Amino acid sequence: MFLIGLLIAFCSVFVPCLITGLVKNNEKTGLIIGFGGIIGVAYGLLVGFISWSAAIGTYGPLPYFGYIFLGLLFATLVGWSNEAGRIPTIFVIIAVAVWIFVSVSGSDMLHAPEKARLIGEITPINEISSAIKPVDNLHINQVSREIATTNVQRALSEFKLKDGAIAGSRYNIGSPTKQLVDGHLWWVFPLRFQGYFQWKRDPQIPGYLRVSAENPSEPAQAVQYDGNKNEIHMKYVPSASFGNQAIRYLRNNGYMSKILIDWTFEVNDNWEPFYTISVVKRTMGYTGLVTEGVLVLNPQDGDIKYYPIKEVPAWIDRVVPLEIIDTNCKKWGMYLKNTWKEVNLIRRTDKCQEPTPGWYLVYNEGRCYWFSGFTSVNASDQALTGFVLVDARTGITKFYNATGVTETLASNTASTMWNNFPGYMPTELIPHNIYGLLTYVVPMQCNNQLSGISLVALGNINIKGFGKDLPEALRNYRDSIANAGQTGLAPDSQVKLVQVKGKIERIGLPLVGSKTTIFTFKLLNVDKLFQVNYSDANPKPIMMSVGDEVVIAYYETTEAVVQVKDFDIPAIKLTAGSITQAKYITEQKKFKGEIDSVEKQKETEKLLESDRLKNTDPNALKEFLDQQEKKNKNP
Repeated sequence: MFLIGLLIAFCSVFVPCLITGLVKNNEKTGLIIGFGGIIGVAYGLLVGFISWSAAIGTYGPLPYFGYIFLGLLFATLVGWSNEAGRIPTIFVIIAVAVWIFVSVSGSDMLHAPEKARLIGEITPINEISSAIKPVDNLHINQVSREIATTNVQRALSEFKLKDGAIAGSRYNIGSPTKQLVDGHLWWVFPLRFQGYFQWKRDPQIPGYLRVSAENPSEPAQAVQYDGNKNEIHMKYVPSASFGNQAIRYLRNNGYMSKILIDWTFEVNDNWEPFYTISVVKRTMGYTGLVTEGVLVLNPQDGDIKYYPIKEVPAWIDRVVPLEIIDTNCKKWGMYLKNTWKEVNLIRRTDKCQEPTPGWYLVYNEGRCYWFSGFTSVNASDQALTGFVLVDARTGITKFYNATGVTETLASNTASTMWNNFPGYMPTELIPHNIYGLLTYVVPMQCNNQLSGISLVALGNINIKGFGKDLPEALRNYRDSIANAGQTGLAPDSQVKLVQVKGKIERIGLPLVGSKTTIFTFKLLNVDKLFQVNYSDANPKPIMMSVGDEVVIAYYETTEAVVQVKDFDIPAIKLTAGSITQAKYITEQKKFKGEIDSVEKQKETEKLLESDRLKNTDPNALKEFLDQQEKKNKNP
């Protein structure tokens, strides 16, 4: 780095001063050359130190152009005493001309069609239901980055350091990465040294932090051992100093001339930590970046491996940097059907479209994708023209024609469902396929804690649901879908209510939440797990046992775990009303029957004592009364 700095200083400071002094050829010649040499050496050491500190590579003149230009200005000041002293100005003009040429050579003005094709060949797809496969409710992303960052703070104190120090006084929590590890979504957080002196006391980091992205009730964890029970000790990290600083370590070990961007902290399926760094190159002057492959740095032993983009190991989720994806998608939307002249000079943008603000990470069948809606370039337009899914490993992009609402409008809709709860704010949106509909899952936070879940259909803002937890939000969402089907807002075929009668084969442990208790059970000869919520309105789930015959109703989906809408155990009869009141009514009926019997007896005796019956044959009268009594008993 210092040799590079001296070379830059020699070319940009000393050489112009030398030429100026030789052209002057007077008493100031030696002074100009001497000053040029002194200033050049000092400037070269300064450039070398700055380059070493930032670990800037030599992958082209672009990173050093500013240094060259500043050196030429120093040379100009040294020799600016008379006409001959203006010679360094020529070098400045030449440098600026070169910079302009380089900039223009890679500009959109010359390469708009090529930049539109950097995203790859795209055939718009109309069948959006195939874009994202239906998700198991157990694997819906409920924990946003903001909530995960809040929850992980406590886990920092769980680190056990060998010198007895408190982890929070030595390390800060770095930027997280969302990852799929062993079929489960996690937020993985690296640690960073707070400064040089903290690094000097113990130049290694003893682990990292993880938070479930699926289960908001699962506490954050400090990970100090990998899956093989080996201790984790990371030395080559971005926050280390001197030769242990990760980027400097890579530059000093064969990657000085590579463009390295998008540092991502990832773990493999054995929970071993790595840094993955994208290796990119320019294709149009100093623009048109494309991804060549990925570097994998083991921060524990310093091992470095390079993988071309087609040979990346399966555990690595992200290879193509998001900034390249975003840039290439914007160029595609801008110049696919328009020339540079039409867009920038004539301002004809009616055929242009662009990604909506923000990109969202979504996992589809175990692979990582970047999702973004597309809309017109009209800033006030809130309608989708479609959306893209970009494979984060390969950069392969698929565009789906779709009508619906943008992420911004969906986020606003999620907020309005909680108007009666002050302080509830939406976090990130996570696209999922729920019940056959592409759905934005929006975790709601209040005081940096998960407070609820909102669900908004991508294609229809009127289909939505919310709840204090995911099961409640899903129930409300299913009802909204069913109602939309009846009113023509959504196809009836998307969700069907199925009623099943069967025997309980197994019962799982109850899941006790803050608001409700969920019971999981399996029916005989049915390859699904069913979940039902206990409530005062539906108390029978708490009484079920293996072998009970139950009648359930649920919405037919492809999920392995199904939420039950209606649940009944026919053998258990429950009657609404007061037990005391029911007993009173029974006693009153019995008492009334006794009173009626006595009254009838009195009427009979009174009739027998009347004057009309004195001359009646007693035997005939008795026979008549017996017949009447039989009729009363057998009406």
